[in-house]
Amino acid sequence: MSTFAFWLSHVVASAFYPAAGPLPRVSGAPVQQGVARELFGHVTDFTGAPLAGATVAVEEDRKSSVITNSVGKFLLVSPQRQPQLRISSAGYYDTLVAVTTLNTSIEVQLRPIDRYKRKLKKQYKAANKAWKN
Repeated sequence: MSTFAFWLSHVVASAFYPAAGPLPRVSGAPVQQGVARELFGHVTDFTGAPLAGATVAVEEDRKSSVITNSVGKFLLVSPQRQPQLRISSAGYYDTLVAVTTLNTSIEVQLRPIDRYKRKLKKQYKAANKAWKN
């Protein structure tokens, strides 16, 4: 494991364990007192394996977004009390989740795009052919 990956895993892990220190502030629009809400959860694929590197964004405020860590977990501060989250990852369909309950973990399972690698390879070949002409 590289030094950066080790450091990153500790930084992300500290966000999930309040005793480890203060939570990082998400960049973006200023958050009003009493309105902000911390959202946390877990993103997996259809087999239940964690998805590292998936993007979790507040639909109404695209500046509020994070990327899941190596075990598929995320922590996000939302400016809305009941936001909608858009979860996306390469090779999977985007998923929109409405968060209505307080203090519960958000569990999201992404559905894979059929024959994604084959479609991507076909697009690459077409672009490469067009570039050469």
